Amino acid sequence: MPGASIFTIAATGFPGRIELIQVPDTLPPPQSNTSSFLRFVNLASDAPPLDLALENGQTILQNIAYKDISLYRRLTPGAHTLTFSVSASGLRILPFQPIELEPATLYTVYTIGFSNDSAQRRVVVLPDGLIYSDIV
Repeated sequence: MPGASIFTIAATGFPGRIELIQVPDTLPPPQSNTSSFLRFVNLASDAPPLDLALENGQTILQNIAYKDISLYRRLTPGAHTLTFSVSASGLRILPFQPIELEPATLYTVYTIGFSNDSAQRRVVVLPDGLIYSDIV
């Protein structure tokens, strides 16, 4: 791990086969006060590749497979609603996720749980490098 770096460490996998994933956190680019930045990490162990779209139907990140870390996408700060669907079929597999994006902030959206158990499947949105969270 490089010095002076911030990482998110996530446990993923199946019972009896847990593995750790290292997700590097990033600082916002200079002069980014008018934008927010969002990326997606698919940690739903048995989920197919997923697409992430906004409330208007615009797909912003596509075909994010299990354990993939997308690039950041620049978005307008403010209120948004995220939708998640299976890349191959367009089937929506998670509830709508309302978020509030602050300017000059980077966020990572994680899908966690198992795709065949809607009670365990959920979305977690965290600002990069700013908090410590214990999500079970």
